[in-house]
Amino acid sequence: MSQEFSFLNQRLQWIGLGDLLRSHLLKVPPHQRSYAWTKADVEDFWEDLSREKDEGGGEYFMGPIIITSTKPPDPRLTIIDGQQRLATASIMIAVLVSSLIRIGDTDTAQDIERDYLGHKDLRRRMLTPRLILNEEDKQFFTAVVSREKIEEPTTGESKRRIYYAYKYFTDLVEQQRSSSKEQGSFRDWVIDWIEYVREKAIIMLAVIPEESDAFAIFETLNARGRELAIADLLKNHLFSCAGESMDDVRRLWNSASSKISEVDETAITDFLRHYWNSRYTLARQRELYRRFRSQIHDENDSLIFAGELDKAASDYSALLNPGHMIWRELGQKVVDAVFSLFGLRLEQNRPMLLAAMRKLQKSELAILLPWLLSWSVRGVMVGGIGKGKYEVNYANAAIAINNDETSSVTQIFDKLENIIPSDTEFEIAFRTYRPSNNRLAHYILRALERGAQNEIEPYVIPNPDHQELTLEHVLPRNPNRAEWPTFLTDEIIAEYVPRLGNLALVPRILNKSLGNRPFNSKRTVYLDADLKLTKDIANEQDWSPEAIERRQNELSKLALKVWPRIPSV
Repeated sequence: MSQEFSFLNQRLQWIGLGDLLRSHLLKVPPHQRSYAWTKADVEDFWEDLSREKDEGGGEYFMGPIIITSTKPPDPRLTIIDGQQRLATASIMIAVLVSSLIRIGDTDTAQDIERDYLGHKDLRRRMLTPRLILNEEDKQFFTAVVSREKIEEPTTGESKRRIYYAYKYFTDLVEQQRSSSKEQGSFRDWVIDWIEYVREKAIIMLAVIPEESDAFAIFETLNARGRELAIADLLKNHLFSCAGESMDDVRRLWNSASSKISEVDETAITDFLRHYWNSRYTLARQRELYRRFRSQIHDENDSLIFAGELDKAASDYSALLNPGHMIWRELGQKVVDAVFSLFGLRLEQNRPMLLAAMRKLQKSELAILLPWLLSWSVRGVMVGGIGKGKYEVNYANAAIAINNDETSSVTQIFDKLENIIPSDTEFEIAFRTYRPSNNRLAHYILRALERGAQNEIEPYVIPNPDHQELTLEHVLPRNPNRAEWPTFLTDEIIAEYVPRLGNLALVPRILNKSLGNRPFNSKRTVYLDADLKLTKDIANEQDWSPEAIERRQNELSKLALKVWPRIPSV
């Protein structure tokens, strides 16, 4: 851990988000940005808290909040980082207060309002809020948390976002009230929420005397990221359980952390989560701390876990480095497969790979990596590979490997079969596929070319650094419309330029002469390329949307052979 973050750690406290609202008067400084959370942010806030609350009410880590003191007589602390979470929680609490008043429980509503939102002047009944936003949002936000009758703003993007959060929570709470069979159960539901936000929605609070210190720490946290905060939280719990084994636990933790940071200093939390998912139940990043605490209870747990973590860090460092010695020991084909696999930039498979590296025979691991490449390309083409079902299936496969329930590549296939796209799904998706970047397009076209030339395992590409092939758009990105008459509108051009069927590999020495030349001029260059798929383009008399679709349909059939669902051993 850096010296700068160690300094910060001495000034931290772990408290509930609601506790912060209840224990301090807070304000957003005038120069800070206005309320910025989008619909997706607000929905994630509710859904993440709901999932943790409903799955047993465990603690949910919401990241760091940084505040700094102000000079007397101002009693309010200044928020440097944390406005969005605090404002959103306040809006949610205000809606819960309104719902209690609606069912006639004004006493509880007033208690909650006084503790978390502010107190009302006895004469004017105006709310003095516990949280004040900047000048742009101050009045409207106070009206929302005061439960005044408000209408959707016609101006001000931040005000519209505050209003959306208010409406979103109102609809959710009203739905819950309507579905409750009796008022008592709804009242309990509201109180459960208040208590959860107060006690279990945990933040890492840094209270700094000087604003300059606060901004330095803000930069530290944002440069090193939320990931470092979670890693530090887990480390602190591990150390707190270490007892008389503290020296050994600290040594093992530092060793594991060093192995990861030598390759990628930002990857420590990814490593912790992927290792956890390879051995225990699946945990999302925000769930990790609660799951960790449920597993590590005493000195023995702490020492065993730290030792396992240190061993796993050696393997994980290889997952961050395709040139690692581990891969070279498995042979050149594996090295080539790993370079191609890393080029896809997928992380969901890392828990399974960690387990496989630890438990499988080297011969099985050497088979798995090329197979995983083929499966991953299919997933990328069909789409949705970043969704939760992939992470769940890879984690389940990892646990099965670690438990010795799965010990071969064919058994791993059985565990993953439902997320590996079928031939039909793959071919249909391929017909309209647009590579997301040139690196991916280059790999796909090289693999297809190897397939067209009947290479064995064509999807395993030798290191492309030694190849002098460049990517060519047959229809240029900015064509002279008179030279490409079959593309009638800008919309049609935008649709077909990025299609895989419009892309070709051309030797670098030839590509320099192509540029935005018309198709008839390009055809002669394509014929000179010693590449079957590039030469095939020259068979077209004209280049049109129909020609692109025809070529891509042909490539989709070839793709089934290039990236088989069950590769040969």
